Amino acid sequence: MSAQTVNKYDFIVVGGGPAGCVIASHLASSPQVPTVLLLEAGGPNDDIRDRVLADKYEVMRDPRLSWEYLTTPQKELNNRAIDARRGKGLGGSSANNLCGYTIGPKHDYDEWAKVVGDDNFNWENTQRRYKQLENYKNRAAASGRPYSKYVRLRDHDHGHSGKLNVEFAAEWEGSLINTLDYLEAAGTKINVDLNSGDPLGVGVVPATAHDGYRHTGSSAFLRDAPRNLTVLTDARVERILFNGKTAVAVQANSRRYDATCEIILSAGALDSPKLLKLSGVGPRRELSQLGINVIHDLPGVGENLRDHPLCACIIALKDSSDGVLSLYGNGTKLDSARQQFLHAGGTGSLSVYNQHLIVGWFRHREVFESEEFKALPEDVRSYLSQPTVPNAEIITHNLPLLSGPEFDPKIQYLMVSAVGQVPQSQGTVKLASADPYAAPLSDPALLSHPFDRRTMISSIRHIMQLFGSHAIRSRTLQPISLPKSTSDEDILTFLREVTFSTFHPSCTVKMGRSNDKMACLDTAFRVRGLQRLRVADLSSLPFLPNCHPQSVAYLIGLTVAESVIADYNRDDGRYKRNKLSAKLA
Repeated sequence: MSAQTVNKYDFIVVGGGPAGCVIASHLASSPQVPTVLLLEAGGPNDDIRDRVLADKYEVMRDPRLSWEYLTTPQKELNNRAIDARRGKGLGGSSANNLCGYTIGPKHDYDEWAKVVGDDNFNWENTQRRYKQLENYKNRAAASGRPYSKYVRLRDHDHGHSGKLNVEFAAEWEGSLINTLDYLEAAGTKINVDLNSGDPLGVGVVPATAHDGYRHTGSSAFLRDAPRNLTVLTDARVERILFNGKTAVAVQANSRRYDATCEIILSAGALDSPKLLKLSGVGPRRELSQLGINVIHDLPGVGENLRDHPLCACIIALKDSSDGVLSLYGNGTKLDSARQQFLHAGGTGSLSVYNQHLIVGWFRHREVFESEEFKALPEDVRSYLSQPTVPNAEIITHNLPLLSGPEFDPKIQYLMVSAVGQVPQSQGTVKLASADPYAAPLSDPALLSHPFDRRTMISSIRHIMQLFGSHAIRSRTLQPISLPKSTSDEDILTFLREVTFSTFHPSCTVKMGRSNDKMACLDTAFRVRGLQRLRVADLSSLPFLPNCHPQSVAYLIGLTVAESVIADYNRDDGRYKRNKLSAKLA
């Protein structure tokens, strides 16, 4: 079916995830009041029940809210195809993630600025934007409970008037504190503010939530959308349309939507390169093999895919369960708790359980002393040597991920996961076919780089040492899922069997300097060699930061919005003033 023209807008934003929602909201609210169209392939995600934070593990597995992608078979993971799901509907992956808000080390942002040659991305400038986005709430401190041992925030490090709620719950479940105490007794430093720019140590991660409800890109930034912002859901974009090298429209559900100023692609690290390739922008050879007319040969599109690998270690404790597993294993009890939370002012067990993660970042000496580290390029070694940059991460307190008959709801378990940091493995996103409705072929090539295998081996060994400390060993009932020994060989065997993704795909349409042949974007997120087209999501990153990058997606959204608004307010003859509906001068 040929594309039918429906309407014209000044700006079209493709994708309603964190970045897309921020961009659409800020553009529509900018001084010249442009018309903005936000197109989202999924639904409106407007059921309040899907935003109950305590149900985040149930929501994460809900096919209504996910594009249920799989990777290609992973060579280093015993040829397993692993879960690569992405958020579906308004809010994108912020509607079905675990809501952990971490921004990573300050030296990541200074490195970003250095790699791309633009101080706009250094720590000083990105922290300013984070503060503009954030609305921090420490309900734990306000509750008067003795949580200050674990969380102490300096007001000047965080924002308090932005639209994105970042919150510590008023009451914490007992096992959260127990786990922190066990880790501290095992010799781990408590970090009272993981988002200060120095994440080293173990601490409690705040949630993108308020009063027990998750906050998404949509609920935070589209709730009071101005009338000049049009949001269309269930509008699956099939391709971008060009006039020569200029992006002029998009085709969604076989209908055409024209953009008189710019198109901003925010479909995510798997779907943004897919849409570019379907539109004729990408590596010439791949597109030609699929019979796609090449608009612009851009070899970096779909390359450089990076992700954080994750591997869980589990033991059973002698401590009795505090009720999380027994609650989620009892349908009647869980239904009652949900009714209380939804209809009695957010009270009851669902206001306490699953509100937070515990995360720790470390710099393991054995990594720096390894041959794998010494073999890295000098600039990478220099970056990794910066004092706030970790080479290891652990996550715990995510027990509802456990399922199966081997897990007894009467027993408390301790699951500590290793998450690979500063990943050097690089994969690809390719087209399965020229069919816009076919899932992309995602190959993150997890653990394909020797350095990534070294960091994960070191991290698993660290977890086993924690489990072997008196503080935890004295409370251990039995191991559930661990390597046979602490040897490299046994740990690597375990990694190959158990590792999966943290769902942090990034860097597939990366920005970079003009002399980088694989860089697709300039530092204003404009696609090199094309006009009126930007890509603004985690695909644009030059490397994957050491954090849970939903925060970075919001940051990218605000950075792009600032750039576009500044361009269209300029009086240098490049744009026609005060009439955004006019084409570029």
